[in-house]
Amino acid sequence: MRAPVKKKTADEKNKDTMLIGLQTDIRASFQDSKLNPMLSSPLDYLMNTEEELMAFLKQIK
Repeated sequence: MRAPVKKKTADEKNKDTMLIGLQTDIRASFQDSKLNPMLSSPLDYLMNTEEELMAFLKQIK
């Protein structure tokens, strides 16, 4: 009989993972509007421009 395999928690599975978003939908980019929490909650970082994203990626490289 096999020993049970311990399942990893979400934190254990994702500890080395970073989720970065780039907001490109101009309909949601109005000054006072916020991104839907269902979309933004899982993100570690949300960038508003490609330049901001590229600068961030160079920083963490």
